[in-house]
Amino acid sequence: MMEKKSKKPMIGNEPNDSAPIRIPPPLYFFACLGIGLLLEYLSPIRLVSISLIPRVVVGGIFILISIYFALSGFVVLIKNRTPFDTAKSTIKIVQGGP
Repeated sequence: MMEKKSKKPMIGNEPNDSAPIRIPPPLYFFACLGIGLLLEYLSPIRLVSISLIPRVVVGGIFILISIYFALSGFVVLIKNRTPFDTAKSTIKIVQGGP
């Protein structure tokens, strides 16, 4: 026999419909960035020995590419009315991009 599911609300046993993230992603990112900058300050490593101008140009290109990807991700989430807050419930799973 199949059990009948109760229509009563589950108090205290409701499933959590959000990602189990303990640390907010921006805080995690900035903590890792700070640790990396501290390690670079304490023990600098020179992997590439090219002049300053090419390094700045290549770094700037990577920064522009990352800004494009971040903004396009925000645009897709806004179009699909999905919350940015990881503590909130998922409304819709976005499978495509711009």
